[in-house]
Amino acid sequence: MATFQFYQKDNITVHLDVDSPSFLQEKDQLVKQGFERISDIIQAETSQLAHEKFKTVHLDELLNYM
Repeated sequence: MATFQFYQKDNITVHLDVDSPSFLQEKDQLVKQGFERISDIIQAETSQLAHEKFKTVHLDELLNYM
């Protein structure tokens, strides 16, 4: 199972694999470009499943906010 962290800037959301050897470098590049870390770390088998979990979590938050 992989571990993903999500970053967002405007309407763009990207994920990084926390276990990747290049994670720290990629994270620094995103932060320098103005991306902010959002959400908790999500564990999933694939990045696609991580995005689905991410959407579910944020949809629930929006529905609760409304």
